[in-house]
Amino acid sequence: MVTHGDNTHQKIKHFSSHAPFTFRHALVLATGILILLGPCALVYNTWAIFVVPVSTSLGATTAQFTLYITVVYLVGAFSAPLAGNLLERFDLRLVLSFSVILVALGIGLCSLWISVWQFYISGLLEGIGIVSLMFLAVPTLINRWFTIRTGFFIGLCMAMSGFGGALWSMVGGALITSVDWRFAYLVYAGLVLILALPATALFIRSYPRDLGLLPYGQQHTSKEIAQEITLVGDTVVEDYHKFTEQTHLPEASEALQNDNSDVVSAYKRDTREWGVSASVMFRSPVFFILMLTLGLCNALTAVANLFASYIYYLGDCGFAGITPDSAVMMASTVAACLMISAALSKVALGALTDKTSRGALALICGTALVAIICMWQAQLWAFGVYVGAVLFGLMYAAVDSYGPAQTRKLVGPRDYTLIYSRISVFINIAGAVSVALFSLVAEVSWDLEWIVTIGFIAVIFVLGLLVERLGKSLKQTYEEKTT
Repeated sequence: MVTHGDNTHQKIKHFSSHAPFTFRHALVLATGILILLGPCALVYNTWAIFVVPVSTSLGATTAQFTLYITVVYLVGAFSAPLAGNLLERFDLRLVLSFSVILVALGIGLCSLWISVWQFYISGLLEGIGIVSLMFLAVPTLINRWFTIRTGFFIGLCMAMSGFGGALWSMVGGALITSVDWRFAYLVYAGLVLILALPATALFIRSYPRDLGLLPYGQQHTSKEIAQEITLVGDTVVEDYHKFTEQTHLPEASEALQNDNSDVVSAYKRDTREWGVSASVMFRSPVFFILMLTLGLCNALTAVANLFASYIYYLGDCGFAGITPDSAVMMASTVAACLMISAALSKVALGALTDKTSRGALALICGTALVAIICMWQAQLWAFGVYVGAVLFGLMYAAVDSYGPAQTRKLVGPRDYTLIYSRISVFINIAGAVSVALFSLVAEVSWDLEWIVTIGFIAVIFVLGLLVERLGKSLKQTYEEKTT
């Protein structure tokens, strides 16, 4: 039997119940912010400023040039499973740093191209690199390094893509005007390397345990206590480096005093290996319903990107006193409102999903419905376009914040990266296809556009509720970290 002295109990008594937020956790969070602020914002949120100058310079149509972005989306979609496997098997520093270099190379080559088809080569390089950075890097890092407020931290990082898009669009516009578009691409490539590469190469590790740390907020139980205590005869040897926040003493003390080897052995599991396995998830209807739900959310971002076209339509028709001249300023203002709202919404939705994913779903769909009604009625009330843009920001943000947070709540951290990489395939495909789909519907009738959009919102809400209901059964497959 193992006994404790009073001194041991006094030392253990001061341990807290949760792993603390350390400087290394802050570096991981900073890396996520820089990835989204740099390469992700520069690839996804600035390409529109190059459409006219590049197309004019190379004698191409705008459709020929924008196909370059379609290539980025489609290549990203089909390379997502490979990226997920690489992130699981290899050092995150290696995979993410290589991804940053690919994105920088793709953007930098744009400054050299003399024909529009060459941009598709850049699209290939950027698509392979950006999928790891945009859809997998932040959720993977946050889920490995944090156990509480994961939705909030994911949303905080994802918000940076919107803020970065607004910032770099202004910088790029100034460079195109003062120099030319080729120089702007070179500056963008440099920004990708300067902002992201030092962070991915130096700031992070694949797991907290690589540095002798625990995920922030991990609840310490008697399992961790027993795991960190070595029994040597009648002596308790404490590892003070790792054993700094342990608590829940009664169970641990009893296990140690009774020298219950079965209990101690059971406690030696890797506490991060809890959750639904990828094989179980891929056979579950929850996987397909969740994938469809998030894909439809991403599809609706195409509607938001058409708000400017709708305002031009209002100006051409003279609805609500809007003129073609005033429509230009309104369109740019609406775009700014949408981006700012989306950025802030990512943080808010992430935090809300942590508390209640059903509440987050209701908020997303409810505000989106009101937003579309406001847009529809802008023919009578011009200010409705601004209200609609602000409210629709929550739907615009849903994929980047609600999606990863909800997936994590359903499946846990065990095989999260593998699972979400498969989901992101459909998310990217839906985003690529929806641009053409909603553009065609708008050409037929803007009234039909809003009707179809409302239908999508209703379907998303029903599917989201179904995910909530069926997802409860997944908990039975968890490898719980406590008994």
